[in-house]
Amino acid sequence: MAFPAIAAILIGGASVNRVTIWHVMIGTFLFQGILTMTPTVVNALIKTDMSETIRIIVSNGMILYALTRKEGGSRG
Repeated sequence: MAFPAIAAILIGGASVNRVTIWHVMIGTFLFQGILTMTPTVVNALIKTDMSETIRIIVSNGMILYALTRKEGGSRG
């Protein structure tokens, strides 16, 4: 599935119309950091093993957030 790659690119600051290699590099660093820290934080707060479920929610949440903050262009 391409969801992790898309989430990494979008969290790096890419928009729907413009993507650069810097967006990919920054997004990969941030996305991997979030995915690495999420299970530790969740397991400290909730005493059950929900790490994979939380990873999916975080990944899809980042995609949803990045796509909903799309800047509108002007026509004219």
